[in-house]
Amino acid sequence: MKRLLVVAFLMLSVSGAYSASMQAPSIGARATGMGGAFVGVANDPSSLFWNPAGLALCEGTMLMKGSVFIAPYSYYEAEGATDDDKSTAPVQMIPNIFFTHNFNDTVSMGLGYYIPFGLGQRWEDDATLRFNSTRSEISLSNLQAGASFRLADAFIVGAGLANGFSKMNTKSYSVVIPDGGVIPAEAYVKTWGEGSGMSGNVGFLWLPSNNWTLGGVWRSETNIKFKGDVDIGSDTFPTFDREISMDFTFPQTVCLGISYSGFDRWLLSGQIDWVNWSRIDTITQELDNPVTFFDPTTATVIVTDEVEIARDWKDRYILRIGAEYEVTPEVSLRAGYMWDPTPIPPETLDPLMFDVSTNRFFVGASFPIWVLNVDVAYAYSQGIKAEADDSENVPPTDGDYWGHSHMFEISTTYIF
Repeated sequence: MKRLLVVAFLMLSVSGAYSASMQAPSIGARATGMGGAFVGVANDPSSLFWNPAGLALCEGTMLMKGSVFIAPYSYYEAEGATDDDKSTAPVQMIPNIFFTHNFNDTVSMGLGYYIPFGLGQRWEDDATLRFNSTRSEISLSNLQAGASFRLADAFIVGAGLANGFSKMNTKSYSVVIPDGGVIPAEAYVKTWGEGSGMSGNVGFLWLPSNNWTLGGVWRSETNIKFKGDVDIGSDTFPTFDREISMDFTFPQTVCLGISYSGFDRWLLSGQIDWVNWSRIDTITQELDNPVTFFDPTTATVIVTDEVEIARDWKDRYILRIGAEYEVTPEVSLRAGYMWDPTPIPPETLDPLMFDVSTNRFFVGASFPIWVLNVDVAYAYSQGIKAEADDSENVPPTDGDYWGHSHMFEISTTYIF
């Protein structure tokens, strides 16, 4: 009965959510407490995401349930404006759950659900750049299975396959001419869509001595074909809609990490990630029937069934370092740091896909409660102000962008 109650507690609702930046800074509270420098550690159930080779280091049969709570604060001040606009995005909850099992000393497996990518921004309907975006939400949820194989005492490999489900939801304003009409009017443009795609990861762990561990992982890109609707309406004419389709790629990543446990009670780790952000280039939205837009600045009428959004993102390297101190065999303290540079050039920075270079600082701890092992972590992220000029967006989105966020994560693990 006790086991059934524990499992029921750990399996509480798993629902979709959005994070405060495109890539989740970490998954799993222990990894978060160490700044996400976990590819060379990877010894709890979240290793299914971080490095599937680490499934071999999980003890027996384990079930881990986690929840992340993010409070984002984003700002922009348009060029020439006298005041700034503030994001109205609410506190966001991101769930994850992992199950692992060791069959023997050689073979282990894992199952998991997690959200590796997500973006959520909301602005007032009268915000300065409302013609670019007042709401932008996109997320990728992965349901993954994986396995690890110990090829030698000091060398482990692992791989996983994931089915990803993605959603998008945006809102902005534009000047349009409604179906059958002749008079242009300002209107809201609401877009939603969903799609799915497959991805995988492959990793290794090499343990050359009792104190050193070297790990690496490659995570493939996920290609999504969004299908959905766009609704256009205002107070002056009835709402009309279009079917929409859009291709989008969540990027591949390559990570290399190392950990050292040769100091008494200390575990130190470092990691570098390469993210192939340049796959996010020009986003094309295709409509099943044309829409008539009106540009009041040039008095130009544009009839189109295709909307192109320039992104031109750049590949980036992310740096992570972390430390863990064992106070007692049951209690540990952690700290970490992450340098997370933005992939967005100034020319295409806007509220639609808001991101700036960020310093992220992490602390965490673990302790037992009843039959559970509990990990908690807190992160503060400070975005560096970015100045956008010579904007390529339509309309232009020149100005200053900055922000910060608070993140709290809790993970509970039960060992059967």
